Amino acid sequence: MSLLVEGINNQLKDIGAAHYFIAISAGKDSVALAHIVHSLGYPITLLHVNYHFRGDESNEDQRWIERFAKSIDVPLKIFDVKENNLDFSTGNLQQLARDIRYSFFEKERAKIKNSIILVGHQQSDQIENFWIHLFRNSGRSGLKGMSIRKGNVIRPMLTFHPDMITSYLKERNIVWREDSSNAKSVYLRNFIRNELMPFLSKCHPNIEKSILLIQEKFKQAEVTDLAELDVFNQNHTTHFPLEKLNSFTDEKFLLFMKNFGLKGSQLESFRIFLSAQTGAQFEINTTHYFLKERNHIALVEWNA
Repeated sequence: MSLLVEGINNQLKDIGAAHYFIAISAGKDSVALAHIVHSLGYPITLLHVNYHFRGDESNEDQRWIERFAKSIDVPLKIFDVKENNLDFSTGNLQQLARDIRYSFFEKERAKIKNSIILVGHQQSDQIENFWIHLFRNSGRSGLKGMSIRKGNVIRPMLTFHPDMITSYLKERNIVWREDSSNAKSVYLRNFIRNELMPFLSKCHPNIEKSILLIQEKFKQAEVTDLAELDVFNQNHTTHFPLEKLNSFTDEKFLLFMKNFGLKGSQLESFRIFLSAQTGAQFEINTTHYFLKERNHIALVEWNA
């Protein structure tokens, strides 16, 4: 089992979802992700959005995906923008497309209990995101990059170099489609990928590692924030402030949960618990549980 496959498998085992919806575009990243998750035996459904931005090329992408889904015998759901009469004449085109895409993904995901959406972002996407947020003058939350998990969306390939993904496909003679628009540096992300990063790599060969290190430092700063969580102890019981917990990103929240042996698959139910009525309980293990209080949650020992 390759490092790529093993890494994805370990993440999915930890998540423990009943079903996985995989966003697929016909590009190499999403094709590899779909093939890997399917080959590992997890139940999947492929999700594709046809925006018709590239005319016949967009339609050929859809036909290719239909053949791919049939070849591995998995369900495929397609959202056709034209058929739904959506208007792209106003607003930010990329943001509108993203909103449509994730709205469709979530609508399908909600049909199956305890299911998760998987997307094919990888290490290069993470680096490109750093520059995008830098140009937008984003703060630490933007510069630290994408989280592996955000709500019901998981990016299991985020820490893997794209060369590993390409090698996986070539070793198995799996083909994919190239989006011709990616070669045009009209959009900021394409400019970063096609022009900025190649130029900087010539001047500074370790630029990618440097950016990833910077992002890691920003993430570690969040861990420091977690360590400084304003807790208090009373009658041998630890109390955590609700206001602070509710402000956590999913990534920081998962760090908090991990301290008590909770799994990523419990994130949604734990978020719901935080909004429950006073007196609600959330079982951690056979010895402890969380008790919902008015402004805190308390770590309580069973039968204490």
